[in-house]
Amino acid sequence: MGIDWLQYAVLNRQKYRETMDRKIERYIYWCLQMWGASYGWGKEVIWSTDCSGLVCSALAGMGYRIRTTANALMQKVFVFPSDNKCDEVKAAFFVDPETDRAVHVGAIVGDGVLLHAVEPEVRLQPLEDVVSWFGSMGKAPHVRKIDWSRALVVSEAREEFWDPDEEFSKMFFSKEA
Repeated sequence: MGIDWLQYAVLNRQKYRETMDRKIERYIYWCLQMWGASYGWGKEVIWSTDCSGLVCSALAGMGYRIRTTANALMQKVFVFPSDNKCDEVKAAFFVDPETDRAVHVGAIVGDGVLLHAVEPEVRLQPLEDVVSWFGSMGKAPHVRKIDWSRALVVSEAREEFWDPDEEFSKMFFSKEA
């Protein structure tokens, strides 16, 4: 029998919240828990996730109750344009210029390094490679940093918290966790 990753994450959640002082460290920690997970549309757990689920899971690991689309993350939470340095909590969005909607998101986890969920798995890649790939499909990159006050408002209002996986809720928001 292998490791029960859900139980492992639940048991270690508080430990890591206490030992990581900076929000960026906690964000990267929770993002990297997803590295290698399979791609699953509408999922947000450490063994299967979609692009927005990856970022939302990291935010959930930090106590923010947000589960939404890439576009809503860009419009409501990651609102400040930024560079691709890993000095604050940031995400890279890929926007369709015809609709002005984000169609993909990934987490900046290093200077110019993106962790993102695309079929078949969560990948760690140079941001410039992902920009080139999405650019070939006409999508424009937008790197943004988080607005913590807006994240808190969205989290507390639960306006962007829809149908998370049962395991997601257990891992981050159950009384046992």
